This record gives sequence, C-alpha cells and structure tokens, in this order.
Amino acid sequence: MKKIIYKDIVVDKENLLCILDYMILIYKSHNKHTQVIECQQWVTMLNRHPIQTEYTPDALIALKNILNDAINYIACKGNIDLAKKYIILIDKVIKLFNKNEKN
Repeated sequence: MKKIIYKDIVVDKENLLCILDYMILIYKSHNKHTQVIECQQWVTMLNRHPIQTEYTPDALIALKNILNDAINYIACKGNIDLAKKYIILIDKVIKLFNKNEKN
C-alpha cells in the first residue's frame, strides 16, 4: 500500500491535536465510538517522537472526516473564524490526495 506524505504535519500538529481533543468530547457526547477511536489513534500518531510524516490513505480519510465534522459543528455554533482555520487544514489534507495521484 502506497503511503501519503504529509510534510507539514509538524507545523499543523498543535492545531490538529486541539481539534482532535475537542472532537473526542463531541463524539463521546453523541456516542460515536468509532470516531472516538479514530481521534485517539490520530492523537497517538501525532505524539510519536519523531513524528511520522507518511500515512495510509485510510488514516488521512479518517482525519478528513474528523475535520469536516469539526467544521460543521463549529460553524453551527457560530464560530466562523475558527471554522475557517479548520477549512485550511482540511484543504491541506485533500490536496495531499491530489499530489499522491499525480506521483
């Protein structure tokens, strides 16, 4: 299986961890156990030393879905500025798939 390189993962790490921690609470309150596990797996991956930069497409799809849920939830709460920051992150993840297809 070909892995996808996320070169900016170190730059985005703190924002991603913040989102993941927040979404774990949201998913738990809605009894979304699979999504909680996906978030926890990403937290574990982001806390590795050294941080890995190559991920399976499935892992990045899970991250994209988490970010999408975060955008929708935050936007519904009226925090448009924070939602815009999350949109930038999800855009980066989507572009990783496009780069991978070209290579």
